[in-house]
Amino acid sequence: FYSSALGLFIYQCLDAIDGKQARRTGTSSVMGELFDHGCDSVSTFVVLLASACTIRLGAYGTIMFLYCFTSMFVFYTAHWRAYVTGTLQFGKLDVTEAQITILIVYTLSGVLGQSTWETKIYGIELRLIIAIISLILAWSTSANNFRVVLRGGQGKNGHECLVSCLSHRHFPLHCLHSVSSFENLSSVSHSIYSHFRGSFGKDNE
Repeated sequence: FYSSALGLFIYQCLDAIDGKQARRTGTSSVMGELFDHGCDSVSTFVVLLASACTIRLGAYGTIMFLYCFTSMFVFYTAHWRAYVTGTLQFGKLDVTEAQITILIVYTLSGVLGQSTWETKIYGIELRLIIAIISLILAWSTSANNFRVVLRGGQGKNGHECLVSCLSHRHFPLHCLHSVSSFENLSSVSHSIYSHFRGSFGKDNE
């Protein structure tokens, strides 16, 4: 847990300064930006999955699925908004605050143990409280990004936002969401639920 916290802290710092360093040295490019955000998309999923495993959210397969997928959805809509408006903007509670929260989760898990997240507050496990708050914030952020997208902007496709974004640019995300949700909720074998529950839902014996 300590190494995960340290690794996330180093990643967060480097991700925050790489763009400024590139602009300062005159080495910034479109390819560099694409590579940066491509790495972010991979690391976002890894960090989300690791944080869910840390608090043993696998005991609740459907909630874990929503936790990971919804958070990735925020990443998608944030860059969709940047595509339309021409700038990548962040709210008061956004990715930096989420990363700091996960850092705290890693550290507390190392100090107090993973069983800490099974503690009940007013009858609700702490891990469920964390997941529910995360889902509420994620959907709120996504909704705000959608409102900006629908208004259009100064990006290269801002003037045709309603046509391009809500049609072919939205289609891949819709397909991914539909297929993954159907698999998670309708699978006879409940493979996703069983896998996460078996791997992360209980103490290792």
